Parts: sequence; structure tokens; C-alpha cells
Amino acid sequence: MSGKESRMIIVLLIMIPAAVFILLTGVFIVSITWTHRPELSVGGILRDILREIFGIRK
Repeated sequence: MSGKESRMIIVLLIMIPAAVFILLTGVFIVSITWTHRPELSVGGILRDILREIFGIRK
């Protein structure tokens, strides 16, 4: 195994768990939001999250 292949494997071993963690966090946030506000769509939830993060007012 060359140095380049071993670096690619290390990067994959870091990126795959990070991607799974981000995906599961997103699913958790959406499910909690739907529990409290079932009338929202996924797009509506994302808009509300961005408004909270960037302090945008309606």
C-alpha cells in the first residue's frame, strides 16, 4: 500500500463518521421540530433554522 492510498483511507475513516453524525443530527433536529410544529415542511424548518442562526427577522 502506498502513502497516497493510506492517506485516502485515513481521510475516508474520518469523513464517513463525520457525514453520518451530521446526517443523524439533522434528522434529530427535524424530528424534534415536527413534534412541536407538525404544520411545517422540511423547507420551513430549514428557513426557521437559518433565521435563528443569522438573526433574520420577518
